[in-house]
Amino acid sequence: MIMFMVYGIVIGHPRMTLKVHTQIWASSALALFTLLGCREPTPPPQHPPSVTAQQPQRENPRTQVPASRPASRPAAASQPAAQPVEPSSGVASALTLPKPDSLQRFFRRLEELKQKKRKRVRITVWGASHIAGEAFTGQLRRRFQAEFGDGGPGFVIPGRPWRSYRHSSVSFGEQGRWRSERIWTRYTRRHREPRDDLFGLGGISVHTRWCASAWFKPRKRRPVAAFDLYYLKQPKGGRIDIEVGDKRLGRVSTAARRKQPGFAHIELPVGASRVTLQARGGEVRFYGVDLQSGKPGVVVDALGINGGRADRILEWNNKVMAAQVARLAPDLIVLAYGSNSISNEQLTPALLAKALHAVLGRMRRLAPDADCLFIGPADQARKDEEKGWQVPANLGWIIATQRQVAHARGCGYWDWQEAMGGASSVFAAVGADPPRVRKDHVHFTWRGYTLYANALHAALMALRK
Repeated sequence: MIMFMVYGIVIGHPRMTLKVHTQIWASSALALFTLLGCREPTPPPQHPPSVTAQQPQRENPRTQVPASRPASRPAAASQPAAQPVEPSSGVASALTLPKPDSLQRFFRRLEELKQKKRKRVRITVWGASHIAGEAFTGQLRRRFQAEFGDGGPGFVIPGRPWRSYRHSSVSFGEQGRWRSERIWTRYTRRHREPRDDLFGLGGISVHTRWCASAWFKPRKRRPVAAFDLYYLKQPKGGRIDIEVGDKRLGRVSTAARRKQPGFAHIELPVGASRVTLQARGGEVRFYGVDLQSGKPGVVVDALGINGGRADRILEWNNKVMAAQVARLAPDLIVLAYGSNSISNEQLTPALLAKALHAVLGRMRRLAPDADCLFIGPADQARKDEEKGWQVPANLGWIIATQRQVAHARGCGYWDWQEAMGGASSVFAAVGADPPRVRKDHVHFTWRGYTLYANALHAALMALRK
């Protein structure tokens, strides 16, 4: 009411311009949103969520690789509720191992899960746009969970960290002013530089100084019984209210004397659907939530960022990364990179090998109890003004270097190009009816991602002893 009274007084002033009117309305609307959006919900129960912090070991593994422009940003792959598609190809030689017993620790844990001797087996996948689109990892998740049980959607980022962010099992939204940060700024809002390297295991952080909220909602028939909140403790940190409907389940304070990783475990009531994280009282910075079904099963985390490269992981804060990977406790770590290195004209096999050794060395130290798999770049083409679409000349040695380093570090290697049928197979995939690869000759259609996720799943399951 006060807002409209003030506007009524000043609107009649002879020097008031349209610009000034607009500014008044904008300021008034923001104030009104703050008043209405930050109303206190029903008080929490007597026992709020527990918050724990860990002190990881320090490390300085930075290895620089000449910068390259990321591949063109893909159109978001649609994800209809279709039945799994059996792969029409999937060359057996695409998956190679450094030793015959590689990955057997992961397979033993799957068998223990099947025999109800273990509650959860986690596969955590880092990558670029092929992983960020979630069609590929979504199908992997469906295949593993169909046989071994649904352990939950896994690690996701509530709200909308970037416009095309999506997940096959969860929907998201936000209200108010949020800003997402990652190590480079091509896709960040307003192209601002990040303040620091505190990005966490997803390579991103989301923060606000305003009264703002971010929410997530599991899709139908995919209930979530609990989740772990990953956030940053910091001086003058605000609080996060956990709300379901108009009730507050608990409150997490992010205030601390120094910056450090923070965690909170929140149990949800039966039948809970949309869960809101409401920021209040100062800056709030969080990394994501680990969504759990409360039942034994497999979890597949999709940690992809458009335009990502493997060496970017070395620029993420190791202290935050170590604490969060330890909390997540993956059984199989998967890295899927390579396409965004193709356009780097300064990259050499020696530089690539050095960077990959550093990356895989760090990941092996962060998750010493996990097995490891590297997924190479798919067959693809770039358009030349004179020659038309051409398979990049350096794609072959990039794949060979990745395989050599992966095996040296004790990781399996899945050659996506080989699984497609070898060099130049991308042209048949683009021209297929229906097409398996989009017209950009890099990113797959939903059918293509489903096809090759099935191929990888089949190759992995063939190794079980």
